[in-house]
Amino acid sequence: QVGRIKADSFRGFSLGGDPPVIAIRSADFPPAKSFTLFHECAHLLRRQSGVCSPEETLRRAATGQGVETWCNAFAAEVVAPIEVFRRLPSVVHFRDLARDLRDVLVEATRAFKVSRYVALRRLLTLNLIALHEYLETARGWAEQPRPKRGGGRLTFQRTVVSELGRPLIKRVIRAGDTGAISEFEASDILGVRMRHLPTIRTLVE
Repeated sequence: QVGRIKADSFRGFSLGGDPPVIAIRSADFPPAKSFTLFHECAHLLRRQSGVCSPEETLRRAATGQGVETWCNAFAAEVVAPIEVFRRLPSVVHFRDLARDLRDVLVEATRAFKVSRYVALRRLLTLNLIALHEYLETARGWAEQPRPKRGGGRLTFQRTVVSELGRPLIKRVIRAGDTGAISEFEASDILGVRMRHLPTIRTLVE
C-alpha cells in the first residue's frame, strides 16, 4: 500500500520499465505540470528513473551540471524554445531584472503557457541575468505561500477545468447541445462522469 506523499516533497518522478511510469504532483498548476512531464520524459530518454524536488532543482542550477540540469534544459526547450523566446519584444528590450522582469513574465507566460520559473531560467540561458540573480529570485518565489485555488478546497470539477482548459470544454459542451455528440460521448471526451457535466458547464460559463 502506498501512503500519501507530502505535497511539497516532490514535483514528479519517473520509473523506467515496461511500460515506463511518470507521476506528477496534482496540486501544481498546469504550466508547472507540463514542465515536470517533459522533465521526467528526459529522465526516461536517458534510461534513468528520477525524483525531482523544488530544492533539488535550485541546488543543481547552482552547479550547472548533472542529470537534473540536463533534464531541465530539455524540458525548457520543449515548452519555450530559446530561439522563439529570445525574439519576444520584452526579451529583446530586457536590460534590468528589477525593472523589466515583470514584462518578460507576462509576455512569456501568455506566449508559451509556462511558469515564471521557466521564463526566469530562459533569461539565465540567454545570459541576460546572472546565476546569483536567478537563484535569489527563484528562492524568493519558492518561499512565498502558495495561493489558494478556487477559494479553498480544489474540487474534482475545478481540476478538470484547470487541466483541460475552458476553450476545449466549451467546444465539447456546444457539440453536445447541438446534438453533434451525445451526453455520454461528451463525458467520455472530458474524462468525467455524466453527473459532473452540469457543474463543469457552470464553471466555464
